[in-house]
Amino acid sequence: MKEEFVPLPEQPTSLQNGCSLQQLEDSSLGLSITVTDRAKKWIEVEFDEPVAHRCYLEETQAYFWPEFHKRKQGPGSIYNVSNSQWLKDFDKADLIHYATSEHYLIVTDQKRIDVISCNPPKITVMDRHG
Repeated sequence: MKEEFVPLPEQPTSLQNGCSLQQLEDSSLGLSITVTDRAKKWIEVEFDEPVAHRCYLEETQAYFWPEFHKRKQGPGSIYNVSNSQWLKDFDKADLIHYATSEHYLIVTDQKRIDVISCNPPKITVMDRHG
């Protein structure tokens, strides 16, 4: 089966028109990704215990974009990836303590960010403005 990209329903509707990455921080508290929507609202996407993450420049993913746009299930910037090839690439022993892991994808103007986590992200619209 091919990957499918399902928008997370809990993301703010303002992210349907895209976003820009402001900060990506990996710390002992988890992974925090801060983006701004087109209206310059700051939105924080937090994963409390990600198993893995990777971040690519948009232009290095030329092969990916046609398939993404063909298979995405609706507008948005934050997706759950079903039938994830990246998740399948992990050995079962690698995920023995993380059997419920899922693949999440965040698409910004300039980056593709993939996260594997047992828990969905906490999404918060912040009061801060740029």
